[in-house]
Amino acid sequence: IVGRVEIDNTQLDGFNLASKIQGINPLSSSKGNATAIRLVKADVNSTVPSTDLTNINADIPSIGTATGSGSVSAAGALDFHLLAKLSASGGAGAVISGAANALGGLAGSLLHTSVSNGIPLTITGTTANPSIRVDLGAMLKGSGKSGTQQKPNVGGAVKGLLGH
Repeated sequence: IVGRVEIDNTQLDGFNLASKIQGINPLSSSKGNATAIRLVKADVNSTVPSTDLTNINADIPSIGTATGSGSVSAAGALDFHLLAKLSASGGAGAVISGAANALGGLAGSLLHTSVSNGIPLTITGTTANPSIRVDLGAMLKGSGKSGTQQKPNVGGAVKGLLGH
C-alpha cells in the first residue's frame, strides 16, 4: 500500500502523548488521558516487512508541531526521528520558555534556541509500549555554532533542565 494519509480534528483516547515524552520534565505533569489531534499527515509505504512513513507533519495542540519520518516493523517495533517545535503560546512551550527566561545566560539561551529551532525526538519501543525521548545529543549538536563544540558544563546544565 502506497499513498498519503491525513487525519484531521480528532482525539486519541486512552493515550496522553505529552506525558509520554521523556526528557522534558514540564510535559510529565500533563493531565488527562487523551491527545487532541488537529492534523497528522504522512506519505505511507506499507510492505510485509515494515510500514515506512515519510513527510510526517503533525499538529498536536498540547505540544506543538512535529515533522520527520520513521518506520513500524511487522512485529510492531518503532523507529522514528522527529523534530518537534513546541507551541510558545501555551502548554509545554510556555513552561519551557518561562524556564529559559528564568535561567538567563548561556543555559537559557541554549534552551530558547532549542525551543525555537525544534527539539529532536526519537520514538522507539513498540506500538504497544512506545518510548518517546528527547535526542539530547542531536539537540546539543544543533545548538552550537558551526565548527565548535559545546563545553561539558553546558551539556550538564541542559541535561539537568531536561531531567536526564
